[in-house]
This record gives sequence, C-alpha cells and structure tokens, in this order.
Amino acid sequence: MGAPLTGRLYDKYQWKHYMTAGLGIAALALFAFAGTIQDGNIGFLVPVLAVFAAGYALFQSPNNIEIMRGLPPAKSGIASSLSGTGRHFGMALGVAAAAIIFSVQFSLAGAKEAGIGAGPEMFASVSATTMTVAAVICLIAALPLFVWAKPVHKKHISTKIRRRSNDDKIPKIKQKS
Repeated sequence: MGAPLTGRLYDKYQWKHYMTAGLGIAALALFAFAGTIQDGNIGFLVPVLAVFAAGYALFQSPNNIEIMRGLPPAKSGIASSLSGTGRHFGMALGVAAAAIIFSVQFSLAGAKEAGIGAGPEMFASVSATTMTVAAVICLIAALPLFVWAKPVHKKHISTKIRRRSNDDKIPKIKQKS
C-alpha cells in the first residue's frame, strides 16, 4: 500500500531526502518495537509495525525509482533484477545477522541450543537487543544518504510506464547459425 503512494509522492514533490527519512522512521519504529517487547505490551506492536512499514516504503520506492532511472529503458530488466537481487540479499543478510545475535545472546545467558530453556523474559530481552541493533544499522545507513544525497534534477523523468519508441535502442541478440 505504501510503495505506490510513496512513488507518486516522489514524482510529485522532488525532495532528495525521502530515503533518509524512510530509514530514520524505520529506525524509530525498531527502537519502539524493542521497547514494546521489553514492556510486554504486545497491543502496541501492530501500530509500531505500521510505522516501520511506512518508513520502509518511504525508503524503498525512491530507491527503486533511482535504480531504474540509472539505466536506459532498454536495460530496465537489468536494473530491476539488480534491485530485486540486492533487496533479497539484504533481507537474507539481515535474517542471518539476527540469528547470530540471537544465538550469541542465548549462549551468553546460559540457554541451550536455539534458546531451548529460555523463558519469556530472556526471549524478550534477546529480541529487544536484536531490534535495537537493526535500528542502529538503519541510522548508520541513513547518515551517508543524508550527507551525500544528490539534488533532484528540475528536469524530472517520469516514472510512469511509457511506450517504447524507435529511439529506444534495444539490443538484438545475434543467433549462431
């Protein structure tokens, strides 16, 4: 839901800090998530996750738009595949990092493999620490985006799908005879 709205917002209002703001909002939501887990107030998790989703959409849509604009229309498939590959690699890396953080914390707390024997308090503490680490990573990623964000050009290229014209050079694949 948020990605199409953010895409339209990015097209209409050309502001160079959408991605920075998105990571900042996601970080705040992750900090709130960590606090909510520690307090045991699970009724607050849904609104916190909604705020996180809004931050993610605010980051991801402009990111995808800029990746797609980085190459000519004839190579949009390459840009899209690189974007998807990067996104999935990042998700897999995040899950692996979270698993490592969980494992190390459970081990240090004296729990057996995979948190077996860990009570709800220990699980909440480990989850909160993991979310806090994720929030810090979001803030670290937002810093260079804020500092080195390029201004959006006045001559804005629309992200709407357009028909291919004869001017779009589409490379033809030569087949071996």
